[in-house]
Amino acid sequence: MLKVGVVTHDGFIDPQPPVKRAIAWVKEILSSDTNRYIVDMIDFTIHGASDAWFSIKKMYWPDGGKVTKDGILSGGEPIHPLTDLIYQDQESPGMSTAAEMAVLRQKRDEIRNAFSKSWKKQDVDVIIAPAYVGPACLQGSHTCTTDGAPKIT
Repeated sequence: MLKVGVVTHDGFIDPQPPVKRAIAWVKEILSSDTNRYIVDMIDFTIHGASDAWFSIKKMYWPDGGKVTKDGILSGGEPIHPLTDLIYQDQESPGMSTAAEMAVLRQKRDEIRNAFSKSWKKQDVDVIIAPAYVGPACLQGSHTCTTDGAPKIT
């Protein structure tokens, strides 16, 4: 029997209604009488999504985003609001030291290990989860530029 973990919410980002409907539809299909003998559907819980996001965000910008921001501004471009958002946790501390980065890497590794243990404990063969907070944006619209999804990297 195939063990399928279904994620409805990662505990951090709440999917938009169309995505919730799609996940509900998948759950309905997988739990139907037709599939109940070949699929064991499990509600899968994502471990530590919020911790992962805030941890990795700090690691993205060990210089507080200064070099990137300076490059954008030197080209005469404005700083996009989403750019400000991604820097907000690291901007005021400024340049991180090697020791601070080592602490962040240790925290990242702890998050990875806890995530891996949680995954193994839930004992699934495959996971079905929202790929993004909402449905796909119009092709060519470039409105899908946020990087708000948690990372376990």
